[in-house]
Amino acid sequence: MYVYLAKKGPHEEKDLANALKLTKHQLCLSLETLLTKKMVRATPERSIKYCAIALEKILDEFMKAAKDQAKALQASREELISTWRSMEEKDSSNS
Repeated sequence: MYVYLAKKGPHEEKDLANALKLTKHQLCLSLETLLTKKMVRATPERSIKYCAIALEKILDEFMKAAKDQAKALQASREELISTWRSMEEKDSSNS
């Protein structure tokens, strides 16, 4: 659906469903996923159309999210290692 919207431009739900041969349920699930991931947006018009977000922007957002996850993991690294080691010590002392 993203590729279709990126290549063909904004479309209404019914047009997307017809073009991609999707049921309304399939269409809604796909649109919800793409909207949540900010890969498409809905126009504010009375007759809502869905538009693909530029691939460059999506990649920038994915890279930012990956960097944020890496920073969070780095910040908790020592605590995780310490917790793991204490669990190993408890297991070896119980054996």
